[in-house]
Amino acid sequence: MKINYVIATYNSKGKRFHSHPPPEYVLKCHLLNIITYHSILSQITIMCAESDNYYENYYDLDDIITKSNIPIKIIKCENYAISMGQWLKAYELFKDEFDYYIFIEDDYCPGMKNFDQILIDCYKNKFSDGLGFLCSTVCRDGAHHYPIHFEGVVLLNNQTLEKLYKEPKWNGDPR
Repeated sequence: MKINYVIATYNSKGKRFHSHPPPEYVLKCHLLNIITYHSILSQITIMCAESDNYYENYYDLDDIITKSNIPIKIIKCENYAISMGQWLKAYELFKDEFDYYIFIEDDYCPGMKNFDQILIDCYKNKFSDGLGFLCSTVCRDGAHHYPIHFEGVVLLNNQTLEKLYKEPKWNGDPR
């Protein structure tokens, strides 16, 4: 079983008011946590959406990448369709390489060891036919007028994503 852990990012000022960690270190702290957990992840993919690069060193991750036992890939992409667009772009790039995709944003981070196996077990238990969409919370983001926004983690398997891309109404491009 191969799992791609995909982090959507956007390096802009935004509305992050927390101080632990400071906003400019959110991605670094996220990665440091993930690589210290006992994990079955096959790859971590960081999607770097075009932005004004507000935090100068936000993507300076070489020291973390060299410490990681999990391969980490950094992919530059357009800022299209917010986080969902980045996640689906990652799927498009790696669709034949992974069985599962854990989609998350840079400012959310799992807080326990074996989180990935727990998510996979929940997914398999809930979706016995293999098709499904497991997520924490979906809400309307009224502040930005987006129809939906995912709060936390999203897990899908390759079979579900393939079905999404084959759905005729999307013409092969659900982004």
